[in-house]
Amino acid sequence: MKKQPLVSVFLPYYNDAKYLPIAIESVLNQTYQNFELILCNHATTDNCREIAHSYNDSRIKHVDMERNEGAGGGLVFEAMLKAASGKYIKTLCADDMLCPNCLEIMVGYMESHTNIDFAFGDVEYIDENGRDLHEDWFHQRIGFDIKDKEPDLIRKYSMGISMLPYIGNISKREIFNDIQIEKTFVNVTLVAIALCWA
Repeated sequence: MKKQPLVSVFLPYYNDAKYLPIAIESVLNQTYQNFELILCNHATTDNCREIAHSYNDSRIKHVDMERNEGAGGGLVFEAMLKAASGKYIKTLCADDMLCPNCLEIMVGYMESHTNIDFAFGDVEYIDENGRDLHEDWFHQRIGFDIKDKEPDLIRKYSMGISMLPYIGNISKREIFNDIQIEKTFVNVTLVAIALCWA
């Protein structure tokens, strides 16, 4: 029987005490079990670090940053990337949760489509109490159509139509070996948003 590839799940946290346990447990309770969970504390000021370290599971790795580098910043991603050992990287946020079979489906897709470097799945919205809002990312993105061909998606993306949900992503670890992580992502994004609304 072929050994299941290791997946590195990235979960950064900053003042997310209310939701962090739900996010962590959604990873630990996956039907796919060959993963490492990289919990990255980017200088939280609440008790998130204590929550993260309260889980006694050998698959968890902890990364502590000296200061808050921003939720979407490349420095946070780069810190987790340095700790990653998996064939694949799955991203997650501390106020989100994975469906129980998320890793199983995504890894299965990647393993059966070896020519693909990354893939995105849809994201369903829930409220703060975990109730289904019957809305999802793909149907909420203005200008995005799941039936679009790759050239159309690239054209729309270059026009600022983001159809790729960060938390719906899985990618091969090796694709990050030869690229430089953008460390000014948060600032550039904020400027772009400000210009769009000006």
